[in-house]
Amino acid sequence: MESHADLVPVRPPLALFGRNVRSVITQVTVLEDMFPSGDNYTVTDSDGSTIIRAKAEEWSRLNKKVVYDDMLRPLGEISNKALSLRQIVEFTSNSGELLLEASFHAGTNGLPSFRAKMGDKLEMAVVGDWKQHAADIVTSDGILLARGSHENEWKEGDPAIPQRQYKLDVAPGVDLALVAIVSLCLDMVHMRVEKK
Repeated sequence: MESHADLVPVRPPLALFGRNVRSVITQVTVLEDMFPSGDNYTVTDSDGSTIIRAKAEEWSRLNKKVVYDDMLRPLGEISNKALSLRQIVEFTSNSGELLLEASFHAGTNGLPSFRAKMGDKLEMAVVGDWKQHAADIVTSDGILLARGSHENEWKEGDPAIPQRQYKLDVAPGVDLALVAIVSLCLDMVHMRVEKK
């Protein structure tokens, strides 16, 4: 992985919702509380402000979860694509519009290959090892959107609720909520791949 020098401003800004676009490199932390029924996620920025949340109580037998903003307003739903031969996870708006799709592809370097796309507007790829979150999220034309340079960390706390966290550095001009939702979708795809 390279230095932060590669995290250059993205112009025009790339936004899913637009409220969390920063003009400087910003680190987001993805905290996962692991429960037998499903996992809670909280994604915060480098100031500790919440970007999005996803609650385990919202998971169903079909592995659906509702994503909320910092004011606990629903933004949409992450779910496994029904009847798909490939490992695909979708993020849809509250009105049912497909906003983002993440998928698994067999990698050529021995690592699984993950891709995400935002409609017809943007295709993204993961370069590196997503399992360890030591990976870059780049556009199809090579623009670096985010860098996961920190391995998984297990946090001390309530032994009944294990916590795992990882961090991503996000380029200026990229919506933190977009990177957070892409990360949760990729985590969900990775969990499905690991179960096979």
